[in-house]
Amino acid sequence: MAERNHLSRGDESTSRGFPQKTPLPAGIDNTDKNRSSALRLHNGVFVSTNETWLASEVSMHKNAARLSLRFARSANGPAGPPGQCRARWQAQRLHQISHGKRMLDIYCERLSADFWAEPVNALTNLAFVVAAISGWRLYRQHPSAAPASAWLVVVVAMIGVGSFLFHTFATAWAVAADVLPILVFQIGYLWVYGRQVIQWRRTTGLVVVVLFVTTILVSGQFGEIANGSLAYAPAAAVLAWLAIFHTRTAQSSPHTLLMATVLFLLSLTFRTLDEALCAAVPLGTHFLWHLLNSVVLYLAMRGLIVESAARSVR
Repeated sequence: MAERNHLSRGDESTSRGFPQKTPLPAGIDNTDKNRSSALRLHNGVFVSTNETWLASEVSMHKNAARLSLRFARSANGPAGPPGQCRARWQAQRLHQISHGKRMLDIYCERLSADFWAEPVNALTNLAFVVAAISGWRLYRQHPSAAPASAWLVVVVAMIGVGSFLFHTFATAWAVAADVLPILVFQIGYLWVYGRQVIQWRRTTGLVVVVLFVTTILVSGQFGEIANGSLAYAPAAAVLAWLAIFHTRTAQSSPHTLLMATVLFLLSLTFRTLDEALCAAVPLGTHFLWHLLNSVVLYLAMRGLIVESAARSVR
C-alpha cells in the first residue's frame, strides 16, 4: 500500500506512479537550490515546472499548504510568463483530485477542492445582487427608460450567481455559469445603448456587435497574458468609447460612464495582480474585482436608464 507523504524534509514519495526523491516545499530555507524545480503541494496535487503529479491520497494541513504555495510562487521568479511562475500556470489546468472531483484552480485564495475554499471571492458576489436591486429600483423610478434595461438588471444578478458558483464548485460547468452572463451583459448593453441612446440603425448595431464579439473571441485565446484579463480588453475599450460619447451628449449625469470606465480599469488591475501578489497577499486581490465591478455595472445601468428616459421625453 502506498505510504502517505508528509511535509518533513527528506521525505520521499513512494506512492504508485510517483517519482522517487521528489523535493518537498520543506526546503523553503534553500530557495536558491530549488529555484529551477520549485514544487507546489496543493491539496494532494504536486505541481513542478515540468509536470503535474496526481495524489488524491495526500492530505495536509491548510497552513502547510499555504506555506508551500508561497514557496512555489516565489521560487520560480521571472522564469515563467510575465509576472507569473510556471508552476502556478500549470496549476490552472483541470486536475483530478479529492475523490475524482475536477477543480479549476485559478485564484490565490483557493487551496483545496472544498466548496468554501474561496469564501471571500464567493461571498463578495453579493455585491452584484445589491447592484441589481439598486438598478431595478432606479428603473422603477424612470418608467420611460428603455424597457430592455429591465432584463439587463436581471443579467447583473445572474452574474453574481454565476460567479458564486464558479468560486465554490470551481468546475468546468461553473466556468460557463460565470462567463456566459458576463458575455450576455456586454453584448446586450452595447446593443441597447447603441439603439436607444446613440440611435443606431438595426444594421449598424448588428455590425458593431459582431465586431465586438469577434474581438472578445480573439482576445480570449491569450488567456496566459495578464492572468486572463486580456479577454476584458474589448469591454474596456467599448466602455471608454461609450463614456466619451456619453460625456459629450448626455442630457443628465454626463460623467456616469466615465466614472464606470475608471473603476473598471482599476478593477481589471486588481484582477490581473491576483497572481503576482499571491506571495505577499495570500488572500489575493480578485475579491476587489467583484466589489468594484458591481459598482461599474450599476453605473453602466444608471447611465443607460437615466439617459434613455431623458431622451424618450424630450
